[in-house]
Amino acid sequence: MFGFPFGNRYGMRMGPSYTEVSDRIEIAVDEVADRVDALQLSCAAMWELLGEKLGVTDDQLIAKMQEIDARDGNEDGRMFSAEEVCPECKRRLLIRARDICSWCGHMLGEKPFGA
Repeated sequence: MFGFPFGNRYGMRMGPSYTEVSDRIEIAVDEVADRVDALQLSCAAMWELLGEKLGVTDDQLIAKMQEIDARDGNEDGRMFSAEEVCPECKRRLLIRARDICSWCGHMLGEKPFGA
């Protein structure tokens, strides 16, 4: 009923403050942004090398991207389905990039790029 900004009515803190949570989120977002920037830079460099050294065109790249996108049966701009299932227990995988099912422990095998 009454707000207690510094804890509960007995003065005890109930968990991290909004500022602490916000700071953690900001750090996590910055780390993801850094990773995306690095991936963008490396993709741009690889693409320029493919074009310069092998003559690969933008149209060929787009066609290959569309082909890869369609492999999971769903052309949605993602590399794999959000509903990927374990071939052993048939349950939805919780973490797509892992090589083992979180439910039954079945080894899924390594996939390049976490695909």
